[in-house]
Amino acid sequence: MDIEWCKEQRKGIKLISPSKSISNSLIEAAQETLIELQSTNSLMWKATMKYYLEYFLLQSFFYKIGIKCEIHECSLLLAEKLSKYLPKDFASELKKDKKLRIDNQYYLRNNEVDIDIDRLRDYILFFKNIKVDSLNILRIINEIS
Repeated sequence: MDIEWCKEQRKGIKLISPSKSISNSLIEAAQETLIELQSTNSLMWKATMKYYLEYFLLQSFFYKIGIKCEIHECSLLLAEKLSKYLPKDFASELKKDKKLRIDNQYYLRNNEVDIDIDRLRDYILFFKNIKVDSLNILRIINEIS
């Protein structure tokens, strides 16, 4: 699977009009997930919530710049390609956390989940405060075209 394959899929990578409201809603979903994450002891739910918190943040970035992608693997590929616009190691952590979520949620492996609340809060602040102007959007879109 590569970016070109992702762009050909019905729910793959699509260029859309940027949406601040959807982006902000996804930030709110990440903030709510952080609160819930802190209240569970279940390794299955910790893995699931941590992954989705990070995934919501990635999707908020995509909507902010005008990208829609509903295939998780394609979103992760895109995150790797655009990693210079994201927090350091965010794309690789997201990929690792997706595998952990699958292991704990579907295979009930109960692997330990590294939860660094401060880092997750920093991620939320980063994505909440990221400024993207039209010139940056064009540059980013050209990188995936």
